[in-house]
Amino acid sequence: MMVTDRTVQQKKIYEFVEYLDNEISPVITELENLEASNRIHLQKLVYVDAANRFDTLLDGLLIIFALDRDSSLQGKLLDTLNIPATQKDIFNLLLSDNPQDRVLERIKETAKSEFLRMSHAQKLRRLLRECYDWKDVDLDRSKVNPSLGTISKNFVQKNTAIPTNVVGYADWLYRRRNVLVHPTSGRSFSKQDLRELRRYCANPTSSINISLASVKQISVFYKNLCNKIL
Repeated sequence: MMVTDRTVQQKKIYEFVEYLDNEISPVITELENLEASNRIHLQKLVYVDAANRFDTLLDGLLIIFALDRDSSLQGKLLDTLNIPATQKDIFNLLLSDNPQDRVLERIKETAKSEFLRMSHAQKLRRLLRECYDWKDVDLDRSKVNPSLGTISKNFVQKNTAIPTNVVGYADWLYRRRNVLVHPTSGRSFSKQDLRELRRYCANPTSSINISLASVKQISVFYKNLCNKIL
């Protein structure tokens, strides 16, 4: 199906916001009623689930835009299909029951291949810049209150341990998720993680701690960002 408006994208975003409201928010309330020592494992599970769902949302939105003929993303993906087609390929396509469906399926396969190899931060930057027309200056400007996860027009705080631009903060959240899922360095960022996070003019501590506040931050940030692009 050809995407001709923002309805499909909006539906996907609304579904994610509903997940935050209907699943994450009630869990946060329940966790608040538990002793801190009894909620440590549950906090990590909720945090990882929220990060996974948001990453899946990015994949889904990028593929939707790739199937939209009015999106610049589709044009850039088509540019990567530079293998010459034979007459046999062209005739088989034209003689198929639905040539358009076959072309869209090929674009979808290309999009999956292109996006699955990208990092979380790369996917978010590409989505915001190419699909929602965010300028680089807005992507790199300090906008996020790292203590709360809220996004404003500008946020002024120097020498932060946490990135305060949108892509950097999202990257920080997701790299913490990676430590929880693949704890090869115990409860600490790898040296590569720290190098990448410092690119956002932040100086994060190597160790991570997922608290109830962490769960609130990730939920608030994702909801704020979704509201920015709806």
